[in-house]
Amino acid sequence: IVETLKGKKLITFNGNHDFVSVDESFKQISYELKEALKSKKDQIHLISGQTGIGKTSLYIDAINSRKYKKPLLIAVPTSDLKSELIQRIGKENIFDIPSFDDLPLIGRRFDIQQYYNQGDFEKARQCIIECARDVCEPEELNKFRVYLNPQIYLEQTSSCVIMTHARLLSLPDKILKRFEIIIDEDILYTMLTRTGSVQISSLKKALKANVFSPEKQIEIEELLKLKDN
Repeated sequence: IVETLKGKKLITFNGNHDFVSVDESFKQISYELKEALKSKKDQIHLISGQTGIGKTSLYIDAINSRKYKKPLLIAVPTSDLKSELIQRIGKENIFDIPSFDDLPLIGRRFDIQQYYNQGDFEKARQCIIECARDVCEPEELNKFRVYLNPQIYLEQTSSCVIMTHARLLSLPDKILKRFEIIIDEDILYTMLTRTGSVQISSLKKALKANVFSPEKQIEIEELLKLKDN
């Protein structure tokens, strides 16, 4: 983008500046993702990529290539992004784990969301079960079944899966180990808003494992310094 603007003389720079083209960035991210999926080690790969660089296309290519050891599980920040990704991949090529926003919770959504916000997950679950009893349409009823019991379906499926960050955080390790997991965007915000709090020791372990972006790493280190002082 910068090179295009420079060529049209819409921007100017003083001194020498090095920029990476969008195509070069895309190729680099594509290479790093392929290498991560080929890796035989169970480890975290942090791949930086600007917004709009084409990450969604890479996910689609990875699913269509079928060159992975285990089915892919792609976790995205929002239900809208999940729906967009499913639409581009095709429902027949993916297993969709419904999110809270996907459920037809007529007249109850606000109250149930409040229970989630307060950390009262059991109360929220009971309310959702009550809503499911009023549903007659098979497709809508199936959404409730999968939402309430994702582990049952994830243990059985051999398909690639798409879900939101919040749904990913609710799954046990034994389910997660069945998949190669790709987390799109920073999951830290969802972790904090869903759990309400995170132990200092857990944050320090995460820092040592380099699971955060460089910007978030610095931000968390500064917060920990304030706590120590």
